[in-house]
Amino acid sequence: MAMGTRRTTRLLVVEDDPGYMYLIKRAFAVRGDRAVWELTTATDGEQCVQILFEEEKEGAPLPDLVLLDWNLPKVSGSEILRRMKQHLKLRRIPILIFSSSVSEDDIQSAYDDHANGFILNQRT
Repeated sequence: MAMGTRRTTRLLVVEDDPGYMYLIKRAFAVRGDRAVWELTTATDGEQCVQILFEEEKEGAPLPDLVLLDWNLPKVSGSEILRRMKQHLKLRRIPILIFSSSVSEDDIQSAYDDHANGFILNQRT
């Protein structure tokens, strides 16, 4: 990459809490010297599945990274993670779980299903 060249990174954020979604959008709105973030958002698991699997079918660019809430309405984060990691084209997309769950079972389950990280978003 040439010096000063900006690369657009496509990020899919799946979060049902409006407060967290606002903070995430603000954090990624800051443009670094070399990165530009293109955010797509989903507020429930069903919407996430539609975005991922419809874009894959239609040949649209897939996200470079997924920030996935674990406890989602309609389709759980754990189900989305499993489905993505079983899909030939989606399995290579890094998935960071973003959750308020401190359950060791949830954390271990995420890693067992090949999550790339588990970030605790505890409110203080």
